[in-house]
Amino acid sequence: MENKFKSLIFVCVFILALSVHFLIFPRAEASGNLWYCDPVNGNTSTGDGSSEHPWGSIESVLAANKFESKYYNGSVRNSGAPIKAGDSVYLMDGYHGAISLSNYFNSDYISIQAAPGHNPKLSYIYLSSGSKWKFEGLSVSTEHSGSITKRSLIEIRGISYPASYITIENNDVFSKNDITGWTAQDWLDYGATTGIYTSSSNVSNITITNNRVKNIRMGIRVGASDSTIKYNTVTNIGGDSMTVLNNNNIIENNTFKNYFKPDPADHLDAIQFHRGADQVTPLANIIVRNNYILDFENNVTDTLKYSPQGITAFDAPPTNFTVENNVVITSHYHGITLERLSNSKVANNLVFDHLPNDSMNTAIRIHGGIAGVPATNSIVRNNIAADYALTLDASSAADHNINYRTEGGANSFFANYSQLDLHHIASSPAVNSGICANAPSTDYDGVIRPQGSACDAGAYEYVLSSAPEPDTTPPAPPSGVGVN
Repeated sequence: MENKFKSLIFVCVFILALSVHFLIFPRAEASGNLWYCDPVNGNTSTGDGSSEHPWGSIESVLAANKFESKYYNGSVRNSGAPIKAGDSVYLMDGYHGAISLSNYFNSDYISIQAAPGHNPKLSYIYLSSGSKWKFEGLSVSTEHSGSITKRSLIEIRGISYPASYITIENNDVFSKNDITGWTAQDWLDYGATTGIYTSSSNVSNITITNNRVKNIRMGIRVGASDSTIKYNTVTNIGGDSMTVLNNNNIIENNTFKNYFKPDPADHLDAIQFHRGADQVTPLANIIVRNNYILDFENNVTDTLKYSPQGITAFDAPPTNFTVENNVVITSHYHGITLERLSNSKVANNLVFDHLPNDSMNTAIRIHGGIAGVPATNSIVRNNIAADYALTLDASSAADHNINYRTEGGANSFFANYSQLDLHHIASSPAVNSGICANAPSTDYDGVIRPQGSACDAGAYEYVLSSAPEPDTTPPAPPSGVGVN
């Protein structure tokens, strides 16, 4: 009996020890192995990649050809190397150099990610032609190398061969961690070209989610097609926060705030759609939903602060666009401007003029631009803005839109507009003023529409005290914002 009791104690202790080990060093998905890189205490030549004997930096592991993959033609690359498709590589604290990959095509995802509780640092990530890679939980800045260099910090290109099925998730990306006191020349000299860059040629199926991009000249460039960009925050921007140059993309639940204009020749956009010099080929099949755009927070006193254009498409004609539930706060007259729009829906957006007493009238503008082509087969509905300029043909509809300036002013609509709480008050003219046909099923906060007898206009649905809880929890608007 005593021996059985001792055996039981041994088994319990063994299970507890295993649990503690996997809590500290959890395994990857069941389909792959887990490897460790420690640039401080590891050694790529003598280590075996285990948690007890880790390799050195990820840059040294790549140089040692420890990743087995395939070339685009299907032949095996680095045959017999330990890291294979489906594996995960955990990076531990310290500076890991750079990740540079070219022509690595995996049959299953290889994940390069932060070990739990660690903050690995990289100068940049560059991938040219490859598939099924995931980069997660990394701090990416050339500042980590000791010298700030102007370049794109995470860059995906399809040179010679495609780049596809790449996930960029939960990373911190910045030119310099602290830009206190930056002058216009500092922005021009040290601001990284782009935080996250995907080229327009041969790049598709990219997922960019939950990243924090800051102190940057350009935030996220979406040259890729068939991609999802969601739940990212881009803060302190010296240019455009997002440009989209290709079809079949989802842009949702992102936050863009605090814009600066170091170059007087620049015009700044929050989310801009174009195809470069090609002003004829349409941009098609885009969802722009639940994004929050704020020109600057109330504690920003820098003389370079600037109000950007909001959501814009001036050049390539947008078609099959859904633009809904976006909150745009700026004092530029282009709040939402979509020229030569077709087969699209612009619904339940809130465009607020950050300078309530100016004459700019931040607007929703749906028209033909220089070409003079009206919007066709499109719906503009349930929006709130300080002004409108709509040119639509007979196949389109514009209804239940509200100009808050001419229908009582901001005080009549919003809970605390001076602090940019733009939720409706109970007596707001927007409450129950819309229609639910073609309205998004939930509002910016995830509240189900309608809460009353009809859908409200704008991005927020007024919630009665007895209303049901929201069915989802998207990110709330940034805190601590207001009018200077």
